[in-house]
Amino acid sequence: MKAKIFKNIFENMAGQDITVHGGTYIKIAEIENLEGEPEIHESYTDVYIVIGGKGILYIGEKLKSLVEISRGELRGKEIEDAERFELSKDSIVVIPHGTAHKLDVKGKMKLIVLKVKS
Repeated sequence: MKAKIFKNIFENMAGQDITVHGGTYIKIAEIENLEGEPEIHESYTDVYIVIGGKGILYIGEKLKSLVEISRGELRGKEIEDAERFELSKDSIVVIPHGTAHKLDVKGKMKLIVLKVKS
């Protein structure tokens, strides 16, 4: 399934990211029924702050069938030896650049995603 953004809390800026500083940006969204694609960001650290709902985060070191889709953005079919973490309201996760990760959501989840340029 593909993620859908149902509501951007910054409604007057719908469809836009908010740049904070030097390439760092923030997005607040409510998503539903997301089966994420395993990915690695070479230049960004992700910070997830869950403000509602639940999801499963998978984290590991390497991706199988790695493909660079754009400069510094890598995708794969699966995360090798992935660890599984349950996320719920008030969970905060820091995913350092270079870390394989994937987010799955059954139902709805509202979260703040802070992308920090490394």
